[in-house]
Amino acid sequence: MVELAESKGPEGPSEEEYELLPHKEVTDLKEQLERLKTFEVAPTKKLTVNLIELNAKIDRLLTVFEEASKQISVEEGGLSFEDRMKPVLEKMNRILQQNAEIAEGIVAVADIVKEFKSVIESKGILGAPMLESPLTTSLPATPPPPPPRRKLFGL
Repeated sequence: MVELAESKGPEGPSEEEYELLPHKEVTDLKEQLERLKTFEVAPTKKLTVNLIELNAKIDRLLTVFEEASKQISVEEGGLSFEDRMKPVLEKMNRILQQNAEIAEGIVAVADIVKEFKSVIESKGILGAPMLESPLTTSLPATPPPPPPRRKLFGL
């Protein structure tokens, strides 16, 4: 069945202009209008209820994280990160200091060897047979040249 919808102009109803609408569409529109009239809970109220529930759940989640944080700090002995790293840093500083002392010792030994070598060369003792070992006498005077260097990756 098809109903006629009267089109109203600015002067009032006009008998010439009609629009044909299917009966099903008209009944669907009437049902939607009735549902909107009987809708008791406004969408904003549902939204506020959902936000309140979400807020409560977030609060519970925060309490779980706070308890976990407290438990972790108790398990670690209540020490902060800096307090836990302090012994490691002290050990590393001692190692660095020892390395510096060792480097100074190596430089001092190298200086002593250079000085001793220059004294020996200046006195001409280096060529004395007493300082030569039996192994060096059987070796050739000059070492053989090193093998040619291989090029890596064709470079």
